[in-house]
Amino acid sequence: MKSPEEFMPSIEACLQNTEKLITTAKASAVPGSYHIAFHLATMALEEIGKSSMIFIDAIDRKPVGGVGE
Repeated sequence: MKSPEEFMPSIEACLQNTEKLITTAKASAVPGSYHIAFHLATMALEEIGKSSMIFIDAIDRKPVGGVGE
């Protein structure tokens, strides 16, 4: 079982991806390209969600049981 600290590189990578996506979304938010900016911003939200799921998994380590346990 990994310790929470071992998850940090993955969380940091997700957040770095978020920053890059938001920067690119802002740069592409011009008439005729708003749809691209929207999709990039949506992908940034997905990265934030992914980092949150990794964080929750890191701090809430419960044994996985079978049916009926």
